[in-house]
Amino acid sequence: MMESHGDAEEEEQRREDVNQHRGHPEDTSEVRHSEEPKGVEAKADIDTETYQPGVRSHGTDVPAGHFKSDLSATSCSLVLGRRRDLTLRGDIKLSRNNHTATLNQLLKNRIAIVFGVPDMGPVCSEQHVPGYLEKLDEILDCGIDRVYCVPNAPPQDVAMWSQKVGIDDKPKIEAWADDHGSFTRMLGLEASNPTESGSGSHRWAAITQDGILLKMKVEIDPTEVKETSADTMLDCWRYFKELESA
Repeated sequence: MMESHGDAEEEEQRREDVNQHRGHPEDTSEVRHSEEPKGVEAKADIDTETYQPGVRSHGTDVPAGHFKSDLSATSCSLVLGRRRDLTLRGDIKLSRNNHTATLNQLLKNRIAIVFGVPDMGPVCSEQHVPGYLEKLDEILDCGIDRVYCVPNAPPQDVAMWSQKVGIDDKPKIEAWADDHGSFTRMLGLEASNPTESGSGSHRWAAITQDGILLKMKVEIDPTEVKETSADTMLDCWRYFKELESA
């Protein structure tokens, strides 16, 4: 006997109800990939006055272990960058003045601010780098041992540019070329739309301690210097020091 059209519809509805009740793998997979993490906003830094180690905030659903992370939309794509030991990548080398150095040689046994520039253009030369040069004494007084500027460009171009913008005139700030882009790629900071003048890098800044990545900031708009400015990174470092002394 042929099954009526109405019976077929009822049977199909019954199967859908059963799948929803049991948590059918197809349904849960769709939900798992489409739902956004709860409590992750563009600015989700913890309130230092209410912070308690190991305890979740009442205002967010962010685990306490990630309260020190930058939870902006851009930085959340860099999940593997949180609390990462950069010195383990011995194959990655940066270049400066006909010399090369590993991340271990540059970052181990010191606290450093590392910032990357997209193209060594006007924004980099007139805003980003001058901001760090102006605040250099204050940065060093706060306990930072070294500041590194990392353009994703050929070493000879970086050498000429660093001399032009005044990096070479100051102590404890250096420009190192990521000429092969390996450091930029490791951090997940290659830009999706590189230009002829640019190398395909975002504008970013990070704080490392003994080679461990403590904090990273990335500009959504590479023509701006806000999240990656010297003032912002100083505030981030002071925040870490307050937590350590609490």
